Amino acid sequence: MNIEDKIHWVYSSQSIQELETRYDEWAYSYDSHLAETTGYAIPQATMLAVNKLLDPTAKILDAGAGTGLTGETLFANGYKDLHAIDLSEQMLAVAASKNIYESLLKMKLGDELDFVTDKFDAVVVTGVFTTGHAKPESLDELARVTKSEGHIIFSINLDAYENLGFRQKMDQLSEIGTWKEVYCSEEFKGLPNYETEVFHRVWGFKIL
Repeated sequence: MNIEDKIHWVYSSQSIQELETRYDEWAYSYDSHLAETTGYAIPQATMLAVNKLLDPTAKILDAGAGTGLTGETLFANGYKDLHAIDLSEQMLAVAASKNIYESLLKMKLGDELDFVTDKFDAVVVTGVFTTGHAKPESLDELARVTKSEGHIIFSINLDAYENLGFRQKMDQLSEIGTWKEVYCSEEFKGLPNYETEVFHRVWGFKIL
């Protein structure tokens, strides 16, 4: 299966269970497919926000961490207190092999997360808010586990932002005083060698 077929296969999952199974199957070739073939640019774009908003000592949850591609970028930039969650055990196994995370736990975004309130200084989410993946409601739990004055930084596929309820959810959390926007990137191509017409942004919010 080539990279175009693989991405379509994953994005066409009809349930969270099917998505989990497909990521389990993809885990051990994921890095070579995504990073080397598509020109995956989201971790680097996210680092611009991270370096602007976070202290290197921050306790960071990498939510939907996958194989740890973003974690590797964080670690290389001096962020060492990293904790990963993902729905796929096999993706987490690959991430664990990189020895960059203090903890790795299987959890699904959208479920109640098995963390106490105000657990993390920051949450980073990359490549997860897109078609067939985590829903806007997952932002509620991510906000809960982030400390007051902490930050949530995430990338979003702009089609998902406009059409899957993310714009409305982000606005709602601002209106009710959960957070305030402190960063918004320019549009960029997250997979420039593959999805040439699909654009993303990175947002940063401060928890109030």
